Amino acid sequence: MIFEMGFDMDREEGRRILAGRGWLSTTPVDFQRAVLSRCRWEFLEAGEPMQSGGEEFGELIGLAQGAIELRTVLGTADTRLMHVTLPVFWLGYVPLILGRPRRIATSAKSPLP
Repeated sequence: MIFEMGFDMDREEGRRILAGRGWLSTTPVDFQRAVLSRCRWEFLEAGEPMQSGGEEFGELIGLAQGAIELRTVLGTADTRLMHVTLPVFWLGYVPLILGRPRRIATSAKSPLP
């Protein structure tokens, strides 16, 4: 499991943001703690790839700060940007829940150092 955090944020602040907004905020506190206890923090530069798409297994990614760009892997090879996400945003759940390969490729749109 990967949780992205921004350049001016520490791990605990990132956890508070991810637990306080979005779907995770609607779950019991014990569940939030269980999810966040399994996290691995990564720091990415702008343009650095996160997922290439087509993976059958992967990690759940929560964005606490920064921006991620999404591109479909179902279109032509020159398919450009499809969507830009801002916090709090979760992705990577399709292979986990549905057992299907990822249909999007993602990369950091802004620095996530």
